[in-house]
Amino acid sequence: MISEKYFESKDAYKNIIAGLKADNKVIYEILDVSARLYRYSFTEQAVISCYKPAATACASYNDWKNKMNCQVLRGSHAIPLFQNDGSVKYVFDQSDVTPIIKNGKPIGAKPRLWEYNPEMEKDIITFLTAGSEKMSGLKDINSVIFAIAESTASLNVLDFKDEKPLSEVDDKLLKNYCRSVFYYMVMKRIDNDFDISKDAHYDDMDFLLLNYIDEEEIEIISSYVTHDAGVLLHDIGRMILNPDKLNERLQMHMKTLSLFSATVSQSKDKSENNADNIIYEIYQMKQANQYKFMSYKYYADNNIQINMNDYENVFSGNFSEINGNDVYEKLNVIFEKFNVDRPEDFKGHALSVSDV
Repeated sequence: MISEKYFESKDAYKNIIAGLKADNKVIYEILDVSARLYRYSFTEQAVISCYKPAATACASYNDWKNKMNCQVLRGSHAIPLFQNDGSVKYVFDQSDVTPIIKNGKPIGAKPRLWEYNPEMEKDIITFLTAGSEKMSGLKDINSVIFAIAESTASLNVLDFKDEKPLSEVDDKLLKNYCRSVFYYMVMKRIDNDFDISKDAHYDDMDFLLLNYIDEEEIEIISSYVTHDAGVLLHDIGRMILNPDKLNERLQMHMKTLSLFSATVSQSKDKSENNADNIIYEIYQMKQANQYKFMSYKYYADNNIQINMNDYENVFSGNFSEINGNDVYEKLNVIFEKFNVDRPEDFKGHALSVSDV
């Protein structure tokens, strides 16, 4: 039997999403929470924004007690988060808990939340822009995040081209919305006083899309974008919380990019000498796999090993048939081709998260 709290939680969500249609600026109320609670889904972030807009870190009663040795304060009210299976997940904000005391001493602790450190900005920018010629000249974090948001939004538009009725949505409005949601969410986490309306990258059309799509489409689009922004915030947070490991991570990152560049260079040399023998292959997770479309972050957070046996080859083609001046351009053409203009003999879905 579905509980009353399920309907209460779902109604709260429906009301705030409906509110977006009347006032586009309501999106900021949700994204302010998304910026802090980026590990939660968009629907959960929206519900939390209704019940506790100032929430900074939420967890279930059992997680607070068993994982963090904290107890929920008497009189605190749980936030009900409705789930797709009809159940309700109850969470409490960190303002509703206190460390458990044992033998006169606290044995628990609230989570360590990261705050952006301007002194680390140069290293963070180096990490985020490594390997990107387009972002190589950017010197401030706002411009870097906007460039990433712009690139991510372009990919989002390609993804949604295969989603009806999203395929009929105006490309410019869709891209502007995806870019601005991503940009605002990340920048709001970096600077709590961030005001996008005063930002040089702001466009009056940024959230105009909300006037032309329904509640279900808002959820689909916003879920994609807030997830992508959350992945970036997760990486930035790890850098800030572990500054002593930043140089090590940066070196590993640069080494990986160097190896990739060397591989690309070798492939280019081979393709010039024997282009007809170079093939590309696309692998996608088998239909029955429960982790299909999950991001690498999800695998890492849940200690799941990536297994090649979970994948199947859905297409093979000759690299010489792909237009482009170099390998990088050809890879971009392949990505676009298998999203927008897929061959008739292609057995898979539009390229997405988890594909190889």
